[in-house]
Amino acid sequence: VGSIARPSWQGAVREIGPDHALVGTNVPYAAAHQFGATIHREASPTTVRLRKWKGRIEFAKAKHKRVRVVDTIRKAHTVTIPARPFIGVSPKDIEDMLGTITRHLQEALKP
Repeated sequence: VGSIARPSWQGAVREIGPDHALVGTNVPYAAAHQFGATIHREASPTTVRLRKWKGRIEFAKAKHKRVRVVDTIRKAHTVTIPARPFIGVSPKDIEDMLGTITRHLQEALKP
């Protein structure tokens, strides 16, 4: 399991230089979160396990004993995942960086 928040940063920071840091992640679904995605699923055969519970029919877990197994066709459908960027520099980040640089320059230029 990897992410940008790993304590060791192994797999997150790809390259560090005097004026840059290249950051990424090894999580396979990261691009869908960063940029958004549209996933098209074709119709396909599937088997579902159903049980009756309190007068309702619901999906049954493997541990449930009295189930009805039904072969069915899963309908074709599309899922749209909106972009939720987690890598990048926001206007607030730039403001914070400029503040830090300004403070360091003011300290360095003090008589």
